Amino acid sequence: MSQINRSNSIWPLPGGSGNYLNTMRWILEKVRPSMPTDDLLDLIVNNFQLSSRKTAYSYLRVIHDLGLLHVTKDRVEKTQQGQSYLETHDRKIVEDALFNRISGTREAVQVLSKSPMKIGGLFEEMKALGYDRWKTKAQLRYRLHWLQEVGRIRKVGSNTRPTYEVVQS
Repeated sequence: MSQINRSNSIWPLPGGSGNYLNTMRWILEKVRPSMPTDDLLDLIVNNFQLSSRKTAYSYLRVIHDLGLLHVTKDRVEKTQQGQSYLETHDRKIVEDALFNRISGTREAVQVLSKSPMKIGGLFEEMKALGYDRWKTKAQLRYRLHWLQEVGRIRKVGSNTRPTYEVVQS
């Protein structure tokens, strides 16, 4: 898949870091064939006690951008990758989606594979690679959390100033 088709953003899911895959699996499990998008939004708002449907929709867009759901204004359905992930719980499916569909994830792993580093150093390296539209470290942090979820990187050291390193597969 080309760079042009990669999404420029990725957001967390309810439940926080360490629970993204569980949350995604819960949402995928709720999807019925030809399900109205509004029905799924209601389930998400109620289950995660969200204050708005707009927030719930943004979570669906994350899973859509990863290619595990196809979301339109009216309908939502699992993709083949979404069904495969639901059946196997294979994190590699999500890792491949991150690399192929979300800009900056593959690049962050490439930089970290040369040398572990703190988020500030990685942020500067990513800016040098052309990710200079990121005004804060939030977009990088979200990518790092997702990469931790799939076991591709790990956080080492204190929680306040950790170093990130690649987990060799």
